[in-house]
Amino acid sequence: MTLALVMSVGIDAWADDSVEVESDRLEIDHKARSARFEGNVLAKYGDIALRCDRMTVTYSDAGAVTSLLASGHVSVSRGDTSATAGKARLDARLGLLVLEGKPVVIRGSNRLEGKRISIHIQSGRLEVTRAKGVFKLGVGNPR
Repeated sequence: MTLALVMSVGIDAWADDSVEVESDRLEIDHKARSARFEGNVLAKYGDIALRCDRMTVTYSDAGAVTSLLASGHVSVSRGDTSATAGKARLDARLGLLVLEGKPVVIRGSNRLEGKRISIHIQSGRLEVTRAKGVFKLGVGNPR
């Protein structure tokens, strides 16, 4: 059976949006202000889709998501960009997504991997530890 839960994200710029989450199992701990999703997890925020085996979400007293930890076969996609990793951590207040566990980001024919990839969601800026990449040169570039 699939469970669905819609939660608001705790970033001012995202205040009017929500995250839709589906999973095989959901456990909510109101005292700890956390929700644990297990099995075939799919979280959607606008045009961003995150898939994983397990995801723990923490939230504020008001119910806004403050952090998210996804693990097991993590994949994130948005348009022509996709990423895979062993785990992903989202700090919703900072708008920072950190991928670890052999993370790889692919955009078109470009590929970037490293020990850790940090993605600043608002600006799209990436920070990569131990970076390795393959990038296609544009047509007309000097040789």
